Amino acid sequence: MWTKARGQGREPTRVPAARTARRARTGRPSGQSGGNRTLRVATYPPYLDAPSVSPGGWVKEELESTTDSRMVRAGERDQLLHPAPAARPADRGRRLSRPTVDDLVRADAALGDGGSDLFREANPDAIGNYDALEEGLAFDSQNRVVPTETSYISLVYSQNDIDAPKTLDDLLRPAYEGALLTQDPTRSETGLGFLLRTIENKGEDDYLEYWSALQDNGVQILGSWSDAYAAYSNGEASIVMSYATDQVFAARSDEDVSEHLVAFPNSQSIAYIAGIAGFAGSENTELVDRFTEFMLSPRVQSKVTVLNVAFPVVTNANLPANFDDLPHAPQKTISYSYDRL
Repeated sequence: MWTKARGQGREPTRVPAARTARRARTGRPSGQSGGNRTLRVATYPPYLDAPSVSPGGWVKEELESTTDSRMVRAGERDQLLHPAPAARPADRGRRLSRPTVDDLVRADAALGDGGSDLFREANPDAIGNYDALEEGLAFDSQNRVVPTETSYISLVYSQNDIDAPKTLDDLLRPAYEGALLTQDPTRSETGLGFLLRTIENKGEDDYLEYWSALQDNGVQILGSWSDAYAAYSNGEASIVMSYATDQVFAARSDEDVSEHLVAFPNSQSIAYIAGIAGFAGSENTELVDRFTEFMLSPRVQSKVTVLNVAFPVVTNANLPANFDDLPHAPQKTISYSYDRL
């Protein structure tokens, strides 16, 4: 299985819905009640040991204290997405947590005709609280990935240094020369999100012309989210491509929130959705379903949302009273489905 977090602690859309949960199981998973069943999980390192906060430790402790299962780390997500051919069969007994839609596209492309067989199709009838999922979060028509967290990719800026850009074209004005930090779209979800955002706004025929104009106006394209955010924190630019939950993290760290304001140019944003996938050929599909159910439970969703500075994906999560004061949502959400990518 696989799960993922951003450099400081997380990487994560919230779509209004009014679905009612069919059921919500608690306690030990069904099936085997004794013994110690081991769930091997492949995940991003920050999900376990980010410099700030990470949900992985709490998830492991909570799972092992409330069920008869044991959770161990099987490897990093990128190692499993791009293994040497000889290593691929060995990966298939594991569970992968927090793939994104573009990860799924990359995996299928890398593995060719066998890509669609890498992950098994999820069984909604076997997963408690599945019916409480927000609408609009599906990964692909095969239902291979179950969403577990979500957010929006946005501009974060310092109110003390610059005004919020109202449109993408504002970023080309002299007032924003050298002001923007973004990321390599091949190495960062935020960088990829911004690239897709410009394609949506400018069209497939004209987005490269827009990027050429951005470069003329001094945009800095760094490697990862962490690289760009560190440069922003060091005052190297006034705007950075980040997440709409950034103010939550800033307030939690007692930082000046005015330096972490969120902007949605053209009132739009790319939805970021991460989820859980089970490898095809796993020897214990029931355990995979129980862990997915565990991750979708209102209690776990409420806790992980706070730890990972994200939005829940179920309608019945109970967030702290002040949590919704700082996260922001755009007027229009841009989503790239598996088929579209």
